[in-house]
Amino acid sequence: MTQRPHAKTRHFITTAWLGIYLLLNLFVANNCELAQHRLAFSLASLSLPFFFLSCGRFVACLFSLPLTAIVVVNLYIIIHYHKITYDICMAIAGTDSADAANMLRTIPITSFLLAGLLLGGVLYATARAARFRPLYALFGLIGCALTFTIALHRPLNRDIAGHYNVAITYDSVHRHYINSPYFAKNLAFYVNLPGFIGTSLATLALNQGYQQAKAYRHSLTFTPHEHINSALLPGRVVGEKNIILIIGESDAARHHGLYGYTEQDTTPHLRTLAARGALCAISNAHSAASMTHNAVPMMISFLTPQNRRAILTEKNLIELARAHGYKTLWVGSHEGTSLYNSPIGYLSNFSEQVVRPDYSTLPLSVREHDDESLLPVLQHQLEIYRQEAAGHFIIIHLIGSHVSYQEKTTPEDRRALPHAGSYDQAIHHVDHLIATILHMVEQTLPHSTLLYSADHGEILTSPDNGMHGVYDGGQEQYRIPIYFAGLHHAAYCQQAEALRQTDGTFSQLMEKYILLTMMGYQLAPEALHAARQQDLILHSDGETYDYNRLPGPKAP
Repeated sequence: MTQRPHAKTRHFITTAWLGIYLLLNLFVANNCELAQHRLAFSLASLSLPFFFLSCGRFVACLFSLPLTAIVVVNLYIIIHYHKITYDICMAIAGTDSADAANMLRTIPITSFLLAGLLLGGVLYATARAARFRPLYALFGLIGCALTFTIALHRPLNRDIAGHYNVAITYDSVHRHYINSPYFAKNLAFYVNLPGFIGTSLATLALNQGYQQAKAYRHSLTFTPHEHINSALLPGRVVGEKNIILIIGESDAARHHGLYGYTEQDTTPHLRTLAARGALCAISNAHSAASMTHNAVPMMISFLTPQNRRAILTEKNLIELARAHGYKTLWVGSHEGTSLYNSPIGYLSNFSEQVVRPDYSTLPLSVREHDDESLLPVLQHQLEIYRQEAAGHFIIIHLIGSHVSYQEKTTPEDRRALPHAGSYDQAIHHVDHLIATILHMVEQTLPHSTLLYSADHGEILTSPDNGMHGVYDGGQEQYRIPIYFAGLHHAAYCQQAEALRQTDGTFSQLMEKYILLTMMGYQLAPEALHAARQQDLILHSDGETYDYNRLPGPKAP
């Protein structure tokens, strides 16, 4: 009789443990955008805790550690991004150690303390609830096997799977880029195992995906693609001698002075250049995606929200520049072989000369996530190009104002804006980088035109923290600054005005047509007219939306 109160307590703790597990898994499942069978799987997944709670205290506590960590991570993503999309799983899977460290630094210490308290509570409850019951453990194991087998053999919606049928990744063993269907294959974890189990297994599978990809190996070469986009007409006119494209990162237009920002003087150099007529800004401009691995390829290739295979089938801007006699250079502080950056690495390798942190065709090097290290490389190459008769197409890919912001600043930025948050200080540093590059170009390649465009915007949650890729974040994470400078810059700002969408915005998708004009290509008026009729976005959930019908608020 003395055991009965303890037995009742244990039964209560066990019931509460399983109930909380079920509610949390169902909560996460309901915040997975493409997930199916949410309630059915959440109920069936109870076989997992039922299994390890029957394996004895030590094994149960051992299992509860990673399970709790998975729950905490999923809850944090939902709190931070409001939804867990498959693209977010891809982003997490593709994050390298440097990016992960930067992201961890942005998480408040209170979050870690709460996670520690939760872990302690789970370990205590697990130790009280767990008992060694071999028969129950066997039933739980059989239930797990049946649940996962049935779930993973459910057919995927073809439309959903089709969104991920372009899977550029880097085979680090054979050292070449490949295209494989494993993005769509691993989608089954996310869709059919909804909740923190599905998202975690999908992320893990994506992270290890290149191992699976070897079974479907289709090596991607850097020989020119055969097809030319239908917007290009035969023949050519005289283009600009030198074209420089600077790609920014996580750069919100509303924090630039030329876009109306008055709280801090974040862009003094750009303001000065505009005042003397050496630079113009495109108002009401937005990106075509809110995540780098989607946005940058749209700037360099004919990939669009509606045609994602164009990156593999049509000549990109680097190929088209080379076809018109330009020498090409890609220099950037992003590496190009991780899961997340592979599409960017693949495109950059079409350039004759490439300098990335992980790869260089020149006896020069840059440091990852260090834009200052790009400047000596650029200066060195510009001095060489000064002596050449050929024109040049140069792409400079910055880490810019990506989190963590403080690491993207220098003492000079902090002294210039001592009372500003680190994001504004990072924008101040981007302003310095653009001005420095412009000065280099003016001194070495005076017959040049420059375009600066961010890959996407940023949503600031505080002066020192922010995010993008938020499902219901609305338009703010898409609003970007676009600047033209150098020779004939005013003419290209006028062209941008003529290429606005019918809703009055300027889409990042139209930048390629301006760059092609700079290269001397002639464009079909009917193709430009058709491109202006729709204002489409590839959103963080993998779906295509009209810019004015995005989930969340419109930008101010």
